[in-house]
Amino acid sequence: AQLYPQWIEAIGVSNNHECRERVQRLLQRLPAPNLLLLRHFLCALWHIVQQSALNKMCAVNLGVCVGQSLLTSNPFGNPSPVPPSSQTCEVSTDLLHEMSKLVPKLVAYLIDHCPDLFGDQTLRLLGAPAAQLIHHDDLHLS
Repeated sequence: AQLYPQWIEAIGVSNNHECRERVQRLLQRLPAPNLLLLRHFLCALWHIVQQSALNKMCAVNLGVCVGQSLLTSNPFGNPSPVPPSSQTCEVSTDLLHEMSKLVPKLVAYLIDHCPDLFGDQTLRLLGAPAAQLIHHDDLHLS
């Protein structure tokens, strides 16, 4: 929650190199247990994306599904993506809508760039990937 504005700002940067640099700096600021959990979670999501032809879950879809749970500006109160302010101010619905699109975009970025951000070894945190897929047609339900 504390780094929320910086995450939103980082993913809004159009220059790919600058975006990556900002994301890496933010990852370094996470507490070690949070970073460890994030690496494992992104490993699982990355492997899900690798099977998107079968499961229809691309990085963007996963970002929509888990983004608001993964990154929120206020985890214990109002789920509004707007950081609390000492002054009362109105936030436009356009700004809220734009910010709500940036969180899934950030999660998709983290998934897509998981090996680059954390190293290839991160992709093996949950074990070696299965050599062959179990296709839907191969499952026999009794």
